[in-house]
Amino acid sequence: MLMIAAMLVLVACGGSSQAPLEQREGFLTLSVSGMTCPRCEAVVQREVATIDGVISVMADNEANTVVVEHEPNTDLDAIRRVIILEGFTVN
Repeated sequence: MLMIAAMLVLVACGGSSQAPLEQREGFLTLSVSGMTCPRCEAVVQREVATIDGVISVMADNEANTVVVEHEPNTDLDAIRRVIILEGFTVN
């Protein structure tokens, strides 16, 4: 009951009850160092996209992040491995 009341207050104040995109189920956010340019982003995006179950990939060299939208049974360790194999560090 208390949770419903909190959600109603949040909605009434113009907020959203949904978590940020990268914190929702089906999304993985990784801290990745070593990406220094848009080419690095493209390499990470291309290689991660080849993994079964990956829906979309967004790499950001300035924020040192990679956000992956994925299906429920995706091998998340495979995502980390492919980034490391490309020469980047997953923190």
